[in-house]
Amino acid sequence: MKKHIVSFVLAGTLLYTSLVPTLAFADQFPNVTVMIDGQYQSFQESPVIIDDRTFVPVQDIASALAAETQWNPQDETVTVTNDGTSLQLQIGSSIAKWNGQSIDMGVEPQILHGHMMVPVSTICQALGATVQWNESKKTVDIFSDPNVDLGNGVSLLKKSILTDTPLQIIYYPELSGLSDPSVQSQINSILKKQAVINSLSDVVEYRSNYRIQFHRGNILNLVFHSYLYTGGAHGLPTKTSLIINLSSGAVYSLSDLFKPNSDYIGKLSDMIKQQDTNHILDSFSPFQSISKDERFYLESDGLTIYFPPYKYTPYAYGFPKFKISYQDVMDFINTESPIWKAISQ
Repeated sequence: MKKHIVSFVLAGTLLYTSLVPTLAFADQFPNVTVMIDGQYQSFQESPVIIDDRTFVPVQDIASALAAETQWNPQDETVTVTNDGTSLQLQIGSSIAKWNGQSIDMGVEPQILHGHMMVPVSTICQALGATVQWNESKKTVDIFSDPNVDLGNGVSLLKKSILTDTPLQIIYYPELSGLSDPSVQSQINSILKKQAVINSLSDVVEYRSNYRIQFHRGNILNLVFHSYLYTGGAHGLPTKTSLIINLSSGAVYSLSDLFKPNSDYIGKLSDMIKQQDTNHILDSFSPFQSISKDERFYLESDGLTIYFPPYKYTPYAYGFPKFKISYQDVMDFINTESPIWKAISQ
């Protein structure tokens, strides 16, 4: 990434302390660690998690990614620029402007202890960086080079599809360096198909990006985030977790982690019910059970099951998620499964 002399046209601390709204009870939100290219980042204000989104101080993250930031007090906007890319963020609005195109972040910037906080995913997507989230360590790993070295000569390259009519901002991964070219081609076809929309009919806006959720040995877990808008009050967000074997090209589902004929469905369902103390999964009707291959992603110390909007909850709840510790379901796990062998390395 090209380096710049960072010049902030900001009015000191008066810039942010004069802004509204200020995030109330900010200390209740958990802090997270941010690493950029393996280096720990010390910011003026600690990044925090708010409603499952990681917020970072815009001034600090822009500087760390070699971008320039300019504040406009008249319309309360901050514009982040780098290598011909422009991202404009406004206080009180969830709509950002990326190179002049409006995109819905889903959340508004927040003010925390006098600092403007923005979703890290939005900043990184605009500046071409890749984000990897470590749930157990509450750490965000940012790679300023969009190509990620997976080891053993294998790289994950970041590709893009950008169109104006309709507006498409698509980033998808592509593997390079696998020993078996046919497996590499097979996996890359799956990855691109996951990110690209099948039909552009009635599409006003479509955005898709991804993150590396888990990688160990031959197991790679990618999570794709997409947003489709065809008009109306709001668009439709989707989240898809793909767990792939880099040696065989196999794509795994939830049942592949557990012993055949075991009642893992009942066990996981009971644990989710216990965690759902506010009964949000009963919004439409009483929650009974997960499906055989419910959506999930991997973490180093557990798996997280999540549900899309409208399956059990209204749109406003987003993607409810429930973390299950591996220790609590060890009696059901198939220790010979490729997934578990990778997790237990």
